[in-house]
Amino acid sequence: MLLAMLALVAVACSRGGNREESVAKKAPVQAPSVAEVAKPKELTFTKPDHVRGIYLTAWSAGSSKKIDHVLEMFKRTGLNSMVIDLRDSGQMYVKTGLQLADDSKANMIAIAHPKELLEKLSKAGVYPIARIACFRDNYVPKKHHELAVQLEDGTPWKDRSGHTWLDPYNKKNWE
Repeated sequence: MLLAMLALVAVACSRGGNREESVAKKAPVQAPSVAEVAKPKELTFTKPDHVRGIYLTAWSAGSSKKIDHVLEMFKRTGLNSMVIDLRDSGQMYVKTGLQLADDSKANMIAIAHPKELLEKLSKAGVYPIARIACFRDNYVPKKHHELAVQLEDGTPWKDRSGHTWLDPYNKKNWE
């Protein structure tokens, strides 16, 4: 399901542009095929001309009560998009099947039913935007020092707030 959310990632700010650029932005974005993610039907989301959205933590997005409340608010306002956390500080908020996340004990499943969430958003005409913080990671560097920003002695470097980071120059971390 992470692949489905990644397929829907969009730039969260609106940009001015010529008419042709605006028309191109209206093209529907489709979720991955059944071969990539098992699902009974294809979901489509149309990227709005101008993003007017809100941010939800994964825990809020994973709560059907909270989502229902937020979708009611969407009906009364000009909101059309929703930014949802999928990964932050190394924590994975949806099941990914990634061995590295499993080995590092980084799975903190907040969105237990991502397919149902996407179906609700699609039905409500809400454009989902995945927030994936990539390199600040408190899990993988503890298990795999070689993937971290390191001190001279090879131990993971920590910033002022005590967080470790994946090395952004290491192409293995891009995967």
